[in-house]
Order: sequence, then structure tokens, then C-alpha cells
Amino acid sequence: MQVGIVGRTGAGKSSLVSVLLRMAEANSGTISVGSVDLTSVGLHSIRKAISVVPQKVELFSGTLRYNIDPREHASDKAIWETLEKVHFTQYLTDVEEGLQMRIERGGGNLSHGQRQQVCLARGVLRNAGMIIFDEATSGVDPRFGTKAMPFDLFLLFLQFQNGQSDQGSDGRALFTWHHHSDHCTQAEHNRRL
Repeated sequence: MQVGIVGRTGAGKSSLVSVLLRMAEANSGTISVGSVDLTSVGLHSIRKAISVVPQKVELFSGTLRYNIDPREHASDKAIWETLEKVHFTQYLTDVEEGLQMRIERGGGNLSHGQRQQVCLARGVLRNAGMIIFDEATSGVDPRFGTKAMPFDLFLLFLQFQNGQSDQGSDGRALFTWHHHSDHCTQAEHNRRL
């Protein structure tokens, strides 16, 4: 399921994220993704199953590898493949440390777009059942996706993650938040707030 949420600043996009993560509970009704009522699922399970790629990214002080895979579940090869797909390896050509490159607190030694690419790689690598993409390509260099809008680009990442080439998101729920509707043209469902 691919849902594009479009709304101006203050329309309630962030409130919707809070409800999906159960940081705020709905006063009435149910919140369902597919056939699953999120209020019937434990809070820990919900948060483990959801990956958020935010517009404003804060990175950890540590290595690039730690920022992408803090629990050390993935192999170096899987991380490098993910970095290749998010076009981050071009920044590592002159960095001897590779995955051991030091990231300053908050990602201060990276540009805004580079921080988003690292967070995007983390989200793709996590293999979450639901991914919330909050204007996550707002700071990415325009050379990064001249032929595809951000939503289309993210579908490419899901296909890479699942070893697919021409298929959809393999039963994953993908929510993208945008200020402009032209950034989510390929969504199965578009909603304007």
C-alpha cells in the first residue's frame, strides 16, 4: 500500500505521524493499516515495525556504519549496497575510513542532503513493515533524482531492499508526506489535508 499525504504547513501531517506511532492516541474511531487495527497492536511492536525518515535529520555521534545500522544487524556488504542505491557512495570516494568515517554530533560534518541520505539508508536497511517518509528528500541534491520525483525514487529503494526489479512494495505500507502533490504522483492513494 502506498499513500501520499499532501498538505501545507499546519495541516496535520505531523499529528498523523504521532497517531501512527501512537505517541498520541485517537479520541475515537480506529486507525487501520490494511486490515490491521493499530490500537490492537502493542506499542513496542508498532514502533519496531515502523521506520520514519524525517525531514529534519539528527544523526548520532559515531561512525557512518553505526548511524546506518546502530544494532549491527547488517553486513558491511548490505550497507554498501544500500549506500550505493541512495547515491551516498559518491561522497565516500575520498574518505579512507569508509563505513568507519566519523560522523559529528547531529551530522554537523555532512550537508543537509547527505544527512537525509544516511537516514534514508537506515530506513531502507531496517526492513520495516511501514515506512513514513516525511519530505525526506527535501534537502537532497537535485542531481540525485532528475528523472524521478521523490516518491518514485523511494519505490526504487523498496524494490532494491526486497530484491525486486519491476514489482511493488511487497506488502509494505509506505506513507509519504509532502507539501506539493507532484511529489507523490505514483501513490496508490493520494490524500490532501
